Amino acid sequence: DLGITTLINLHFLDLARQYGQRLIGLRAGKLVYDGNINDVNDEIFRQIYGRAITPDDMLQDA
Repeated sequence: DLGITTLINLHFLDLARQYGQRLIGLRAGKLVYDGNINDVNDEIFRQIYGRAITPDDMLQDA
């Protein structure tokens, strides 16, 4: 822990869950969620993206 703050714009949900601590979700320019990444569930993703998240939304192993 170097005490460094970084801001990353990710659309890969599995990377956000793996490396993030906080998620800020916007939909149509409005704040939908701002909180701990560990508290994010399928309903919150539905609110952000307007649909259920599928395996195709996740990165695939090479």
